[in-house]
Amino acid sequence: MSIKIKILIPMILLAIGCSSTVLISSVLLFSRDLTNTSYDKVNVASAKVEHEIQNLLSGSQNAAIGTSNNSDFTEAFRSNDRERIMLAAYNLRTIAQLDFFTIVDSNGTVLIRTHEPDNVGGSLAGLANVRAALNGNIETYIVPGATVRLGVMSGAPIYDENKNIIGAVSLGYRLDTQQFVNEMKGVTEREIAFYLNDECISTTIINEDGRFAVGAKASETVSKMVLAGEQYFGELQTINGRAIVKYTPLIGMENTVVGMMFVGDYTDENTAKIRSFAVNGAIMTPIILAVCIIIALFIAGTIEKQIDKMREAAENANKAKSVFLAYMSHEIRTPMNSIMGFSELALETPKDDAAPQVREYLNKIKDSTKWLLNIVNDILDISKVESGKMELENVPFTLEEVFSRCQSVILPIIKDKHLELSVYAEPTTGKKLLGDPVRLYQVLMNLLSNAVKFTNTGKIIVASTVKSSNNNKTTVYFEVKDTGIGMTDEQIQKVFSPFIQADSSTTRNYGGTGLGLSITKNIVELMGGELKVTSSPGSGSSFSFEIIFNTIDTSDETNDSKKHELIQKPQLNGLILVCDDNPMNQMVISEHLAQVGLEIVIAENGKIGVEKVQERRQKGEKPFDLILMDMFMPVMDGVEAASEILALNTGTPIVAMTANVMASDLENYKKQGMVDYISKPFTSQELWRVLLKYFAPVNKEDGR
Repeated sequence: MSIKIKILIPMILLAIGCSSTVLISSVLLFSRDLTNTSYDKVNVASAKVEHEIQNLLSGSQNAAIGTSNNSDFTEAFRSNDRERIMLAAYNLRTIAQLDFFTIVDSNGTVLIRTHEPDNVGGSLAGLANVRAALNGNIETYIVPGATVRLGVMSGAPIYDENKNIIGAVSLGYRLDTQQFVNEMKGVTEREIAFYLNDECISTTIINEDGRFAVGAKASETVSKMVLAGEQYFGELQTINGRAIVKYTPLIGMENTVVGMMFVGDYTDENTAKIRSFAVNGAIMTPIILAVCIIIALFIAGTIEKQIDKMREAAENANKAKSVFLAYMSHEIRTPMNSIMGFSELALETPKDDAAPQVREYLNKIKDSTKWLLNIVNDILDISKVESGKMELENVPFTLEEVFSRCQSVILPIIKDKHLELSVYAEPTTGKKLLGDPVRLYQVLMNLLSNAVKFTNTGKIIVASTVKSSNNNKTTVYFEVKDTGIGMTDEQIQKVFSPFIQADSSTTRNYGGTGLGLSITKNIVELMGGELKVTSSPGSGSSFSFEIIFNTIDTSDETNDSKKHELIQKPQLNGLILVCDDNPMNQMVISEHLAQVGLEIVIAENGKIGVEKVQERRQKGEKPFDLILMDMFMPVMDGVEAASEILALNTGTPIVAMTANVMASDLENYKKQGMVDYISKPFTSQELWRVLLKYFAPVNKEDGR
């Protein structure tokens, strides 16, 4: 069955099946959503009003404190200058946007009321906030009163120059005014009301006679619950229809309930919306069904083509990525091969022929080339990780060897930055670990390089400790710790992401590709561990992980480790064809081969290489003993040239010289008939290992 049919039939059946239930379910869901939305709106509106009241409480208290500490006001009060007191009071009321501002003497007798200037002489000593103020305290409450029936009130003492209380201020905001409830309705778009006990004292609800419903009583059920300190949240019948309502208790002094706050939203509009939705749904359902069938036909007719296009695009993108990495690797490794090759050749000259300083420079060039090679390898490694093609070796090694190599490489940089370095590898006495020492070295060097990069003063520690060892398995804990710039929690979250550093300034200030830690994390995970980091800004960072290694006794060590031993420079006899278009690489490989006694024929591209092989065959001369074939050359590349040479059946083995060392490339070279490869840039040791597979060493004295 085609993809078209597979898509078309289920879509039509689904559309028919759903059409029978969509109307009912839609109406029910719509009704539920409208109700839930109303509840949410009322809840949000109530929270806004509560928040505004909290702001009024804070503002009132701050205004009271500010008034008590206001020098102009207190001086006017001490001097009993009524005109100055009035002026200061009005100014403070205006600045704090207060609804009322009252001043009393030390007995609580009213001296000045800004909201009722003529109403003076009475006593406010019974008000909780005034009583607290005359006792030296600044307290704020929601308070019922005679003039201000319900308000947010604060009191603060007034002191003379000897810190004696000579009066107090009572100030705040009113909750009992039409202006306040109108403002709250404007903010929340819901009906608002405030109750003193169970009596409505301010509201936006209008009676049938067109007046505000001030004086109305809340229902007994609601009043009993809310005045006991609980909220009421539900649906009620109000004077203007059914509504979703929320009553919240207003808490005064000593947690007593002094009133209620009401927020409501009418539901009549929801009923009309549900009815309209149901009618429209009954009309639209058959139309939607027909449209679904048409869309299904269209989708089924085109989706198969889209899938093919997407598959082709993905394959092309993956291929383009591989080609790009191959060319980048080749173009960078080719000049690096010359730099590293010439450095090694120069270092192999007798010590007397070169000054110590020159040899030091050559060593630094060689080390720098290796460092640049690490960057290239990082690019390739991240690609291997993404494609799942990274493989680990399993050879015997000791941690002392790995740590010693790390120390020798990183120590010059440590000294240049005047840092301290502490290196400790707990011995695994009588045992060697089985694993990949090269990848472990890469992990530790990446962590050490980062530590050095981000540390300007202090110390760097790299250490390993044996956590447990039994049954031929050893668990080792590794840690690299520094005293550098450190990281924030936010930076730690993204530090292991490829091509991303802690922040953009890191790349500007310290450089780097942002790949090292991502690759390190993936290698540690391939080894069965987990890379962890702890850090804080200015206190440095610590990277750690645990790996479980299989072990062997030192006496049981196999010959697999011999491939990592140094090879003595051999002497060989034979004729080699070198196909390489780069003059510098030609010179490097020729010098290396000549130093071990081999004869060389150079071909500048694959086509000339084929002609050289054909020429010897036509003349009846002995075929070349070995062909070193570069993969990227003009006119004819290495793969095509190898194919034509193999077709001549000369029996000459062909070894690829390539900067492309990804597993897929090497596998492809083998399929094309090449028996081995040399990775650019190569060292003398790597070249000799390959040559010794195809040439037997000869005696230096007699040439045999």
